Amino acid sequence: MNLTAKEYLTVLQDYFKSSLKNFKLLQGQNLTISGNPSYSIIYSFTGTDKIEYELQRLASIKDNKIYTIIYDSVESSFDDYVPVLKYFLSSFKFIS
Repeated sequence: MNLTAKEYLTVLQDYFKSSLKNFKLLQGQNLTISGNPSYSIIYSFTGTDKIEYELQRLASIKDNKIYTIIYDSVESSFDDYVPVLKYFLSSFKFIS
C-alpha cells in the first residue's frame, strides 16, 4: 500500500466533504494501535434522517493492508461511549 493511514483518511475526508450534508471535521490525530502508527479523524454530519451524527474513524496499516475501526453515534451521546472505545483500542492486538 502506497498510502499512509493519514493519507487514506484524508482521501475519505475529501469524499465525505462532498457527500455528507453539513460535514465538519472536528479532530484529526496521530495515534498508535497495537504498536502500529495509525491515524484518527472525528467528524460530524447530518444524516438523511435529519439526525446529527458524530463518528470516529481510525486507520492503521500493517503488512501492506489497511485496517479501519469506526465508532459512530448520534452526536448527543458520542462522548458517553468514548471510554469504551479507548478501552477497546488499548487491548486491541493484530494477530499474525
